[in-house]
Amino acid sequence: MNYIKSLLEISIFVCLVVLLVKNYMSESFLQASLTNILTLSIAFFITYYLREVKEGTKRLDDNVEHIVTEIEQLVRTEEMFSDNRGLALTSITACANRIGYLKKYSKKIDIPNFEENIKLINEWFTEMRDYYSPNQNERDKHATRIQKIKELIIARCIEIRLSIYTKK
Repeated sequence: MNYIKSLLEISIFVCLVVLLVKNYMSESFLQASLTNILTLSIAFFITYYLREVKEGTKRLDDNVEHIVTEIEQLVRTEEMFSDNRGLALTSITACANRIGYLKKYSKKIDIPNFEENIKLINEWFTEMRDYYSPNQNERDKHATRIQKIKELIIARCIEIRLSIYTKK
């Protein structure tokens, strides 16, 4: 899409140069009709607008991908599931903060099933935080569920990143 916009801009520029050279040879060089001026102005405005909208969307998608990758990397670390309760809760909180950013701007993010995925990831982090109660036996009892949550979060992160590239 970006290639097409660039090609459109170049073709408009070439047309302007051709018209400029052609008009320079004529007697009415500085005379241009209102329709010619409006047509060129509209073409430039539409091209500029389309490029800016696409660039803004691309930047937003890049930031979403970066945040989701950070969440996935944090989940993959050993600190997230450490026996050290403080270290684990710090990692969980770091992920929760990143999820908060994504939830805050989820209405502006045009990715299929994005809000649903973020909601599920947030629920899993809340559940995991509950497992890190002061009682060590409680956490040991739920070790398999915590591991399953880890795998589910990673799978959703991968799904979000793939959705960024497959959206239309």
